[in-house]
Amino acid sequence: MLAAAGAAGLAEAWRLSRIPSSLQQTLAPGYYIAILGGLLFLIGLAQIAAGTRAAVAQAVAPSAGVRAGRMLAVTAVLAAYIAAMPLVGYAAASLGFFIATFRLFGVQTWLRSVLLGLAYAAAFHVVFVVYCEVIFPRPMLALF
Repeated sequence: MLAAAGAAGLAEAWRLSRIPSSLQQTLAPGYYIAILGGLLFLIGLAQIAAGTRAAVAQAVAPSAGVRAGRMLAVTAVLAAYIAAMPLVGYAAASLGFFIATFRLFGVQTWLRSVLLGLAYAAAFHVVFVVYCEVIFPRPMLALF
């Protein structure tokens, strides 16, 4: 699935690059579609090559109730992330999202979840805001 999504992203990036001046416009997609599509494609290929399907099939699966509860929790965290972004901004909302997601998916300690959340939020900020120059709305609850 990741490889297919990545290939679709690469195809869309190629299609958009054929439109004159589409990469230089302020609100244009820029290069991030090609970068993300390429990364998704490579990650998908790596998963296929590593045989993750065999590893997943051998793992002990949680019960249906645990899976349903986790799915609802992840959906709630994603909804909270989407709702929080215009209020507190991309960076703060992403930090909260990553911390909560890491805890939901089994990171053992809060400290490790916070450290991983900080690392991921910083990496996403560098990729999207600094490198790809994606414009995010200013937070409504800006403290400074």
